[in-house]
Amino acid sequence: MSGGVVYWGCAVAYAAAAAMGLYRMRSRLFRPGVVQFAAFVGALGLHTWYLMIRGREVGRCPVTTYGDIMVFVAWSLAVAYVLVGPVYRFTIPGVLTAPMVVLLLLVSLAIPPGGGPSKGEISAAVEFHASSSLLAYGALGLACVTGLFYLIHDHCIRTKRLQAWFENLPPLHDLARVNRDLMLYGLGLMTVGIASGFFTPGGPNHAKTACFFVMWVLYAALLAASAANRISGRRTALLSSLLFAAMILSFWTLSFARGGMGHGP
Repeated sequence: MSGGVVYWGCAVAYAAAAAMGLYRMRSRLFRPGVVQFAAFVGALGLHTWYLMIRGREVGRCPVTTYGDIMVFVAWSLAVAYVLVGPVYRFTIPGVLTAPMVVLLLLVSLAIPPGGGPSKGEISAAVEFHASSSLLAYGALGLACVTGLFYLIHDHCIRTKRLQAWFENLPPLHDLARVNRDLMLYGLGLMTVGIASGFFTPGGPNHAKTACFFVMWVLYAALLAASAANRISGRRTALLSSLLFAAMILSFWTLSFARGGMGHGP
């Protein structure tokens, strides 16, 4: 089976999981069913298969273009949800995770095929640097999803509308805790990614490292302010979502600086 078919298959499966989640929420069934979770896991399986196909094509970890990076970030987000969700009994926000994964997959199609990281020497240091950096996006992406869900929940409480939708959902303080924990995990992985970049052959990509470091500082400042109770949980949730959007936008901006449109699996 070709990589393109597998690519679209996983996108459709993620969309199906999202649709089933929305249907269950509309029916006031606040925990995902077996079929919904199976669809998400099946989509993740197809996603992993596509990355394996792409890895064989390029002969290395499939992060040789910015389009590949978006696909890998989407995969990291899906893995983070499957791994972290059960730990926190964090189930309903999967309704938002699946659409975000689909969006990232679609964004990857609009990224020029020529722009991307160096395709130079392949080494364990390069692979470790790339994987740790991109896995950070998975944790931070899930923090973004948690932040969005916090804002939706908070809005419902403030407006006193749709009470039946949120009365059985996790309390705001639980969502705020999960949001901070995920940002902390992501910040740790970012630290590993930045540090390991200095041990790769030829040294780090200065533009990419500078961008990544700026985001590290902003996330660290946000976590410090939240831990010191200097900003509210609502603002923390909002800023965690905006910061992740800025990280994605920064990669997309860098890619368009390299060339024109047109990327596909």
